[in-house]
Amino acid sequence: MPVLFQHFIKYRVTTQTYAWTVLQTGFSEVFPRSDWMKLWDHVLMNQPSWMLMAAVAYTLVNRGPLLDCYELESFKQFYRFISDSCYCIRESPSHFLAMIMSGTIRHHNGTGVATVIKETYRLMRTTPNDLDPQKSLQFFTPLLQGQYQLLAKFPQRIKVCCQSALNELTLIQLI
Repeated sequence: MPVLFQHFIKYRVTTQTYAWTVLQTGFSEVFPRSDWMKLWDHVLMNQPSWMLMAAVAYTLVNRGPLLDCYELESFKQFYRFISDSCYCIRESPSHFLAMIMSGTIRHHNGTGVATVIKETYRLMRTTPNDLDPQKSLQFFTPLLQGQYQLLAKFPQRIKVCCQSALNELTLIQLI
């Protein structure tokens, strides 16, 4: 099992922490505006699955700093810096500066967008077909009015992995 994945399991880091946060905000909390715009050039020019792979790529590129996190809150903070900080800046610039000086708010992680883009394309090329989200997602098809697409076309490996994780969680809750 890969080291980063083991580390995430050990500290109970879920997809809600590392993937949903960046997907929900469209990466706006982890990249400055100019880098965010470069990333979105690629998001808009590719299949919908490209953004999912970008979330994975962002995590893989930041493997080192993530392996240095030892509390769930540290992982959460890693994936959300800018918006929390902007709130502090608006409300009290002097308080925000004091928080940075004290280490309460760390500096942006500085991940280069070019590295994330390159890793995303590598993942798109090398991901096995049965794990490739592009195979599960349709290419820009409109939803019928009043209906939602069923989300039942997940690759078999993901279904098995999710089911075993749910079984493990149930066992832990019973203990």
